[in-house]
Amino acid sequence: MRRDEIALQIINALLDKYEKSKAFKGGKRRIILTPHKDSRLFLMLESPSDRRPFLEAIAFLKEEGIAGFERDRDDDSYPSSIYLDVDAESIARAYAYSGRTDRHSLLENLRLKISQAEAVIPDGSIKSYLQSVLVKTEKQVIPRPFSGASLDDDILKALHFMASNEDEIMERVMSLKLYGDSKHFEKNVRSSVLSILRRIRTGERDEELLSAYSVVRYPEEFLFCGDLSIEFIDGRIVDFSALKAGSAITSFDVERAAGCTSTDMRRITTVENKANYIQLASSRGDDELVIFLGGFFSPAKGRFLSLVHKSFPEAEYRHTGDIDIGGFRIFVQLKSLIPEVTPFMMDEDTLENYMDSAEKITDEDYLRSLEALLSDESYTGFHSLISLMIKKRVRLEQEAFLE
Repeated sequence: MRRDEIALQIINALLDKYEKSKAFKGGKRRIILTPHKDSRLFLMLESPSDRRPFLEAIAFLKEEGIAGFERDRDDDSYPSSIYLDVDAESIARAYAYSGRTDRHSLLENLRLKISQAEAVIPDGSIKSYLQSVLVKTEKQVIPRPFSGASLDDDILKALHFMASNEDEIMERVMSLKLYGDSKHFEKNVRSSVLSILRRIRTGERDEELLSAYSVVRYPEEFLFCGDLSIEFIDGRIVDFSALKAGSAITSFDVERAAGCTSTDMRRITTVENKANYIQLASSRGDDELVIFLGGFFSPAKGRFLSLVHKSFPEAEYRHTGDIDIGGFRIFVQLKSLIPEVTPFMMDEDTLENYMDSAEKITDEDYLRSLEALLSDESYTGFHSLISLMIKKRVRLEQEAFLE
């Protein structure tokens, strides 16, 4: 390699180490590379073709006041260490020589962008997340997926939109609206936004994370089976009661719905898993409506269920789902919408009866998450069941009921 290539490698290595060190956060200690401990430097010094340009490179860096070196006491031609002084002038010269942007400038820029975004985002989980990011930037840390690059603007733009969004929107429509390109979000921003949402909402799938903020690939479909008619705001009424195997309505049409009617609606059962929905739909009573809820609870689902609940406030509401953290979470979300809902086949007797089909819990983090629910009042109704799960170290998927 040539002298200039080696000099650039050395400066980048020093800056990499500097940005990860305490000195970056305000310390004054030198940043030191030790050739006999650094395999890359050692190989260059031992290489017949690289040794001379390497020595020329460190001499050049010292002469230019960018970096210095100490000679080995036993071999005057061998550097025992190469160092970068941590003072404003030396750091500025090193960044200028490397062509890199000063990380302090990146941090200040990022801090300003996040502060501006956080100030206008409504209260909620995304705002709280950005506040936590600001705390980290004040400690001279750039938390992933932020990088100080232009992509940060696109990430913040998406977060701002999602935090304020109330109406269901398809990903590509959102992308076109935000970036003028229907595929930009999917290609460049989606993975970064999802990595943030995973920190905000743990244990959920990607489509669940986006749907929680009413961003979907396509309009949601809600499956249901029962003696149900839906009246729309234009006055039209659709009678679904003739469809004995069930029917569906999209989230788009739910937005147009004004209310529901039935000749006799006494029970409404929501179901987490599709196979169980099909079974319950086929065996339901004439006065029962069975709704497939799926493995997550989106705002659009909430609007559909609110429509049903408003139309049949006197009906019995029950929900059946997996006996696991996800199943409990869905029930709690449902109960916040329909306070009178009760769990169905989500109790100790059910777990005991299907113990042979239960899945062993081997993940200690999962057990700790279960234990945390015992101190959460929202899950009080499941506390005895959760204690049994922890004792037996098991969880149960709803499909076991089909056996």
